[in-house]
Amino acid sequence: MDNATTCQIIQASERASDMRKNFICAQDSMHQAMLETPWPILFYAASVLFIMYLVQRAANVPHRTPEYEARKKEAHKKEEAEKND
Repeated sequence: MDNATTCQIIQASERASDMRKNFICAQDSMHQAMLETPWPILFYAASVLFIMYLVQRAANVPHRTPEYEARKKEAHKKEEAEKND
């Protein structure tokens, strides 16, 4: 048992419950699968880039320019004039 996996060690244990054995073996196989394929790393990188994009979009609030403020005041004055008429 020099190169025994965690699953093999826990399966030999008499004190471990069946649920624990199944969980450890599933975790061991998932870990082995992650080491053999690049997909988890690519998925992680894509997730980080997506979150960075969302944060950038949320932080990029358009600033109010003087022209916008002037148009807003003009529209407000026009509304006030229509209410008074």
